[in-house]
Amino acid sequence: MQDLIDLLISELDKNKIEKIQFFDLSDRGYLVPYMIIGTGQSIKHISSIAEKLSDLIKKNYPITMNLDGVAVKSSWVILDLENIMVHLFTEEGREKYQLEELYQYSSSKKSSSS
Repeated sequence: MQDLIDLLISELDKNKIEKIQFFDLSDRGYLVPYMIIGTGQSIKHISSIAEKLSDLIKKNYPITMNLDGVAVKSSWVILDLENIMVHLFTEEGREKYQLEELYQYSSSKKSSSS
């Protein structure tokens, strides 16, 4: 699992996703034990990166996957990888939904890129 998490974070960073945060919720009883949140430059940017990640995962990992928000051109795109949720936002979407607020009491590891 850790290798997939590391790959996702690395790919997000490499593709200019900013303010990347990783939340390990495995000891909190959440349905999804790991969350990754990042901010992209535009709706097109986050959609493109989510699709790129989806293709990469399909080729290398035998897991069930869902991608939401791309077709409707949303400011919040979700890549559901069974035990890992990747949330990509535009800056405006991230400010609006403030998803990290839900997990602020959880143990977290943060990685930032400018």
